[in-house]
Amino acid sequence: MLSRACKGISLNTFTRSSLCSLADHWNGLHFQSAPFTTSAQSSQAVTPSTQELQQQQTKQQHMRQQSQSQQGQQSSHARTLQQDPVLRRKVLLNRLLYRSRQRGFLEMDLLVGIWAEKRVPELSEDNLHQFELILDQENPDLYKWLTGQEQPPADIANNTAYQALAKDVSLQLRDHIDQTARAPQGKTWIRGWDDWNKASEAPVEPSPQLK
Repeated sequence: MLSRACKGISLNTFTRSSLCSLADHWNGLHFQSAPFTTSAQSSQAVTPSTQELQQQQTKQQHMRQQSQSQQGQQSSHARTLQQDPVLRRKVLLNRLLYRSRQRGFLEMDLLVGIWAEKRVPELSEDNLHQFELILDQENPDLYKWLTGQEQPPADIANNTAYQALAKDVSLQLRDHIDQTARAPQGKTWIRGWDDWNKASEAPVEPSPQLK
């Protein structure tokens, strides 16, 4: 042991005393070993029991049955729509009316929603699908096209539903908006108020610089 070896070493008194004290302290320590776990116990702790496996299999089977049931209901609903033109038209009308009134853009909710409530129920099925193509457009683009700030693409301009909608919007703007507050045709509307230049005046002069 280290304490016995210290007695035979020729060291000064202070160093030998320090080493021997450390050795005695080391010999007095008691170590507590961790409980030993066999490989069998470890595998038993990790491997799920037969009951847990059965529960997992039952849960997976139940989820598969639910998924198959939902797919069957969807297929049945699709077949019903194909076989019943009245129901198919009703579902299409409800979808288009909802999308027309819930654009997430207040001006578009009014311009498109009001027209849709009046005209959509009267449209043929082909025109309903044409109108659905219009609803697929982005709000900022559709708003600029309908208000005359920009020209729509050719496929939109030739869309019969768009032509009817654009005509109605033009009438609404003519009857309910002061024309002096509108930008000229083909010009982007200016946000905010400009007392120095009215939108109908041309050419536009720069506002005076305030000192």
